[in-house]
Amino acid sequence: LFSLPALNTTLFCILLGALNVTFVYLLLHTLATHGQLQLTQSALVWLTVLFGVGSVHWYMATIGSVWFVAQIATVTFVALATWSAAANRSPWLTGIALALAMTARPNVLFTWPLLCGIAIGYLPHSSEAQNSRWRAGLLWAVRSAIPMVIALTLLLLYNYARFDDPLNFGYRTENVAAVLAPKLQTYGQFNVHYLPKNVWAMWLAGPQWNEEINFWVPNPEGMSLLLTTPALIYLGRARARTPLAIGAWLSLFLLMIPLLLYYNTGWWQFGYRFSLDFMLPVMVLLAVATPPRMSGAMRLLIVAGVVVNAYGLYWWHR
Repeated sequence: LFSLPALNTTLFCILLGALNVTFVYLLLHTLATHGQLQLTQSALVWLTVLFGVGSVHWYMATIGSVWFVAQIATVTFVALATWSAAANRSPWLTGIALALAMTARPNVLFTWPLLCGIAIGYLPHSSEAQNSRWRAGLLWAVRSAIPMVIALTLLLLYNYARFDDPLNFGYRTENVAAVLAPKLQTYGQFNVHYLPKNVWAMWLAGPQWNEEINFWVPNPEGMSLLLTTPALIYLGRARARTPLAIGAWLSLFLLMIPLLLYYNTGWWQFGYRFSLDFMLPVMVLLAVATPPRMSGAMRLLIVAGVVVNAYGLYWWHR
């Protein structure tokens, strides 16, 4: 309908990335202020550093291409929705923020259990208030879901108008890379056939040896999250049974399902770029796992992640 020829998409993406870091800090700070997390100011800063420059978010926020802008913008609205829930704002506003994120990447609707967990955490915990607590929680969930249902309906109608099929998002006719096209045509966009490759890219893949320079270089098909953000190993300590933790774990597992069944791993990238879809639940779980005084080992792993992603930033823009 209109164009913005003077818009610098790289600068736009950088600004969104800076906004994302701000939202993550505000989210963790708000949850800590309201007693859902037990973190010192120092721990809050360290966790924010992990997200901002100790994950693939750093290099992705410096790229102005359409795929990366869409992912960074998605994080912006997911983070806004999560912060809105943490600040105990209107469920309508929280749902609208997540609905806007869904227009870029519909799969982030699975962040909704985290939002519900945050909201339930603010309701009375006494045994006398159990019935009213669940009624209030259900009402909050329904209200927050209505904008998401509207957004999803509009997306399906948009698909039908374009392709005469509400479930066709355009990937069937996309001009994909030649190496990916045969599998997409044979197995479709989502299939268990892709599971081993995606598990490998997400959690197991390392760098590859470059014979020209006699050194290891990033694998553009993906690298393990434990390599690019090694502090994720602390997710195993997020064992709390609070609504916050339960909602975050549920969101994480649900968000990973479509990614593990997807027909490609993210293709040309540093690390595993699709991890941004579930970084907000991950950040909450890491905060749950972090003691009030963050250990030196965890800080060291965060620093290691910053170093790895600094190299990734250099490698991408070299």
